[in-house]
Amino acid sequence: MQLAITHIGKDQQILMTEILSAVSDFNCKVVDLRATQTNSLSVGYLLIEGNWNHLAKFENTLNGLEKRLGIKIQTQRIENAEKPRPDCLPYAVETLAI
Repeated sequence: MQLAITHIGKDQQILMTEILSAVSDFNCKVVDLRATQTNSLSVGYLLIEGNWNHLAKFENTLNGLEKRLGIKIQTQRIENAEKPRPDCLPYAVETLAI
């Protein structure tokens, strides 16, 4: 099962750090991540994958993140997601930027 998440806030680094640590805490995986920074706003899109119970627990924490960080988060569950192709390899990317 997959969960699509969009967020709008002020500080991209804090947003991504908080959301990605919550994803890791609930044993979910990031399938796709896109983010952009304008003058005063940060906008991002994440596609998270995991068991239905892990995703449900993760969704429950998003309300707390919204209130604590002063951001807006919208979610949409995706039930019939395609399975990853067997000829693909998972990878991780670490990015450091100004």
